[in-house]
Amino acid sequence: MQGSNNDSDWTDIYNGQHANTTDIETYTFSNSTAYRYYRIYITTQWESADTGIVEVEMMEKNGLTNMTLISDTFTADEQPDDARIIIFEEDVDSITLNTDIKAYASRDDGTTWTQITLSDEGTYSGTKRILSGTADISGQPSGTNMKYKIETLNNKNLKLHGAALSWA
Repeated sequence: MQGSNNDSDWTDIYNGQHANTTDIETYTFSNSTAYRYYRIYITTQWESADTGIVEVEMMEKNGLTNMTLISDTFTADEQPDDARIIIFEEDVDSITLNTDIKAYASRDDGTTWTQITLSDEGTYSGTKRILSGTADISGQPSGTNMKYKIETLNNKNLKLHGAALSWA
């Protein structure tokens, strides 16, 4: 298997050997470079055998990764002591609150974070959930530059449809 970005300079990305059968063959390999063109380059043919490829299917592995979402800065009129978050979330995998998804608040522009314990407030529009929680942020350094942070953990698949932060 080779890859190219100009259809003339080719780079080997996988070197495999066919098992000499007419069965379906599956080859798995990893490549960190995105190419515009791919080709299967056959260099050897078995004696008195025709070499042919009927179909090639290439798939990208669904590699779920954890996510950290940090909001823009919101300026509070006065230094707040409490922060409240509301998250509109939809499970794809089974999600455990405060384990697979966590929320945090900061009043010093993201230098210090306090975890907000999330609870399920119910559903909307079918299977989408309303998650919310409040945290005491009075122990953080002084400040009025508010931010929220949402983390997904344990490579769980979920959809975030919106979030809001308020403070007092």
